Amino acid sequence: MEKKDRRLSIRLPAAVLDALTRAADADRRTVGNLAVKILADWLAREGWLATDDVVPRRRRP
Repeated sequence: MEKKDRRLSIRLPAAVLDALTRAADADRRTVGNLAVKILADWLAREGWLATDDVVPRRRRP
C-alpha cells in the first residue's frame, strides 16, 4: 500500500516565516519543501525517523 502525503496547517510567527522564506529562496526550495527537510532532519537526528523515509528535493534551476 502506497503512503499518501498528509496536510498539516500551522501558525508561525511572522519573523520565523520570513526567515524560512528567505532560506528557502536561497536554497532554491519551496517553503513547504524546506520545512519538511528541517523537520525530517531533526526527526532523523533524534531517532524518530529513518533517514531514507523522507527525501525532499530542491527545485530545478
